[in-house]
Amino acid sequence: MSTLYWLKFARKTKFFKQPEYANVEALLEAEADQPDEDFRQIANVVPPILAGVGLLVAVAGIFFTHSLTFLFAILGFGTLATVLWFIFDRLDKKIPRSRARLTKHSKEVLGRVCGFTNIIGIEPALSPAVGQILDEAAGIYLKHRSGDPGSFAESRQRAFTALEEGMAKLMELGTQPTVRAQELELQRGWAYPMLQEMRSLDKALDEHQRNSLANPLQADDPLAQLRSARMELQGIDTAIDELRQQS
Repeated sequence: MSTLYWLKFARKTKFFKQPEYANVEALLEAEADQPDEDFRQIANVVPPILAGVGLLVAVAGIFFTHSLTFLFAILGFGTLATVLWFIFDRLDKKIPRSRARLTKHSKEVLGRVCGFTNIIGIEPALSPAVGQILDEAAGIYLKHRSGDPGSFAESRQRAFTALEEGMAKLMELGTQPTVRAQELELQRGWAYPMLQEMRSLDKALDEHQRNSLANPLQADDPLAQLRSARMELQGIDTAIDELRQQS
């Protein structure tokens, strides 16, 4: 069943006026089952519990059974706790921090969107202005989320990470507890410039993709590597000049 089943059901009944933000809803459904800080929390909880159990078994072994029980408990539970901590820590580090923040904020917004007051139309989960900003930003983000990196994959990955960071930050608007709080946060003035930068980066990525398809470069070609390095440096210089002009 869809994560937004009841919202969509309420919208179909037409008993309540439900604003629709298709891109935001697609993003919320995509992030609903993704881990954010889950592995980190498990790593902080499960291994200490196992270590504690091992200590209790060891103490019981000292008083009630043979002293070797102490050694086996310490070694067994200690080793298991260490291995599990290592596994969950590695799983946590495999998730980019930008993705973890986006997933975390998306789940918070999802909770508001699926809330009773939003579904029956008492209070919308998102203010109209915030909803429009998030919907446009989500459309840009989802557009490049599964795109082929093509040539200059490292540069495109950095650009996508920047998009993801921007999307995660904008989602903070929707995590505010009330519509009024969202409007107040919007009035602070940081959201519109961030959306504009996402628009500009969207155009740059599209242009880069067209150029890559029109002029494919081989990764093992020295000429291609020289051009790649030159174009990346030129792009960095242009970005620095733009930042200086805006400051």
